[in-house]
Amino acid sequence: MLPRHFQPFGEGRSSLLGAAGLQADTAMQAQDLGKPAMQTRGPAGLDGGGGSISAQTTSLTEAAAGVDFLLPLDLANGTLDLTGGISAIYGQTETGGTRSTNQRGRVELGMLHRAENGLRTRASAYLDGLGAPGFQSIGAELMFELEF
Repeated sequence: MLPRHFQPFGEGRSSLLGAAGLQADTAMQAQDLGKPAMQTRGPAGLDGGGGSISAQTTSLTEAAAGVDFLLPLDLANGTLDLTGGISAIYGQTETGGTRSTNQRGRVELGMLHRAENGLRTRASAYLDGLGAPGFQSIGAELMFELEF
């Protein structure tokens, strides 16, 4: 467990507990089981309009299990790694005594191309919120690196 203390708007803490396994064959597969947790405590105070805000504690706990893959390919001008994965996630949020839970799925796909001239091109995308009405998160990343 890796605790980290911070004070964004009060006091809080977060931790991450995880385990992973790896199996090599033509493609590599990794099973992941992780459980991040976060808790913050906000002090009482006044909002911008002068109204009072009571002190409250917010906590977020998530547990995820999934399978990832890595498929390395040799190309004429370098190598290409195709990556991806799917996860099932259970989440629980508690704020001021109100608790809510959600279950959702997440899928990720990506690639990393290493050219012989030192150029690396990395692209990835994810969709989070599968099977969870009212929750959806989409992200993508494109990166270029040049070694010289």
